[in-house]
Amino acid sequence: MKKISANKILFFAVLMGTVIMATYANSVTMLYGGLELLIAGFCYLFLLLRWRKTDPWLLLFALVLTGFSLVGGLRTGNIKSVILLSISLILPLAVSVLHLDNQENDKTFQWAFLIGFALVFLQKNFQVLGELNSNSIGFWSYMCISVGFVWYACRKKKILPMVLLLIGFMFSRQTESRNVAIVTALATILLLLPKKWYKNKNFFRTIYLLTLVYTIFAAAIMEWGFETPWISDILTDYTEQYSDKTWTMAMRIAFLKEVKIFISNMSIFHKFFGNGVLVGHGHNMFYQSILTYGYLGTALLYAFYIRIFEMARKLIATHEDKIALGCTIALLGCFMLNGADVFLIGIEACTIIPQVLMGIIIFRYRTMMQTQTQLTEGEMTRGPAETNQNLG
Repeated sequence: MKKISANKILFFAVLMGTVIMATYANSVTMLYGGLELLIAGFCYLFLLLRWRKTDPWLLLFALVLTGFSLVGGLRTGNIKSVILLSISLILPLAVSVLHLDNQENDKTFQWAFLIGFALVFLQKNFQVLGELNSNSIGFWSYMCISVGFVWYACRKKKILPMVLLLIGFMFSRQTESRNVAIVTALATILLLLPKKWYKNKNFFRTIYLLTLVYTIFAAAIMEWGFETPWISDILTDYTEQYSDKTWTMAMRIAFLKEVKIFISNMSIFHKFFGNGVLVGHGHNMFYQSILTYGYLGTALLYAFYIRIFEMARKLIATHEDKIALGCTIALLGCFMLNGADVFLIGIEACTIIPQVLMGIIIFRYRTMMQTQTQLTEGEMTRGPAETNQNLG
């Protein structure tokens, strides 16, 4: 199979993600749905032809979760939404089975970042995508700019990518999304931490597990922050620089409490297996997952993400993989954003860019394991004497 440039795939993901976000936000339903169904078709085709190449556990989690939503879809007669919902699970797997040419160099993901940077600039200054919801445009701009994390991680001279990242995130913070304003600052801090820290197993796991735990307890954490004067004051002073909205989490906290009550009143069956698709917006990844997949499915979904982060950890610890590091930090920001809102999963959400970053991590881990297996088999074939001679 001919190698496919990972740079081109991510470049395409930025463009396609922009089109999908714009058509969804402007309610161009036919075009939006058609594009997503086309993406789903290609993903399922790649997996059907090369399913043995992907990670078996991730494939199992994805199929079971899709099965959960399919039950609800069959009950309501809405199979289209089931297919669209499954893209967030199968797209990373489809990318992972491709034969990617993904070398670390000074230009890794440079052009994907620059086109994303240009699009965010044009939207900020000329609103080329139209008048969009502040959160939608904020999330999209973060995803486009965060591609630069990989470029920054791989480039030897850091000044240019860092300057462009800071300018890009300044644009993102000016989208009126307070969630994005906070997360871009946190993600930038993560990017600037010493790279050797990420090689430490305990540090790496603490960072990604705290991020995932935040999505579970986001409502309680926001309520605590809202009721703690000094924290509320700090957040107010910071976010007022980028947003004309009055800093208050009261409405979001109240809404999340309503969602929690709704979940508590679900039947035992639906608590375990979910309600399927089109059951409302949870405005939080954990709550949205329970509504869609139930508690059992939610456990599988978080296991899906944990396995991907563990793949990245092993790549960074054993090979100092800069691409995996950049992808990881970009994804951590995405998960932070999904504490106070949700776009990684949802009613009919396809964000493209985070899923492609996940797929690249899976591919690089698969390649690493294949290489290790080949080396081990080669040593066994040569025998101890020949192996020692070669090492000498």
